Amino acid sequence: MRIVLLLTLLITCLNNCWSQNLRSITKEDSIKIKTKIKDSLTSLKNTLERKYENSFLEKNQLIEFTLDTTKIELKTLWRLEIDYSTASMVDSAIYSNKKYDELLNKYYKILLNRLDEEDKKILRQSQRKWIEFRDDEIKLIVRLSKEKYSGGGSIQRVIVAGNISELTKKRVIDLYQYSLGVSEY
Repeated sequence: MRIVLLLTLLITCLNNCWSQNLRSITKEDSIKIKTKIKDSLTSLKNTLERKYENSFLEKNQLIEFTLDTTKIELKTLWRLEIDYSTASMVDSAIYSNKKYDELLNKYYKILLNRLDEEDKKILRQSQRKWIEFRDDEIKLIVRLSKEKYSGGGSIQRVIVAGNISELTKKRVIDLYQYSLGVSEY
């Protein structure tokens, strides 16, 4: 369901991108986006609650995670619907990364709180190593975007920002999935 919704929004966004209706996001646009997100999330929550009404174990986690991630994706898509300039694409990826980083901390804490002391140490060590990996991966992404490797162009800024955001998003998904397999300690 979530994938279908996101694909539909992405297609809509891409269709609108070709119409060359480039402009800055106004305060009114921001209000409309917030209202659309709120309405969409309410509808999605109701749908998920009906779909998983007999599954109590992971229902609340699933709904919360889906709403958390959908909110980020919708805001990013609807902002790009209004302004799909290179600068806006980079800003949207930076926004997405910031919000996924907030979720990373949230789901890290959820998992951490479900572990005993010995396993908490392992999770902390894993997270520190993931941060080292992320930092090295960002260095690689930036290097590979240089003109001598990529051919250059302003699109490289979009690609770099998007790849960095995807790193964080993937870690959030991993932590969430790990937490599903662990009951509260």
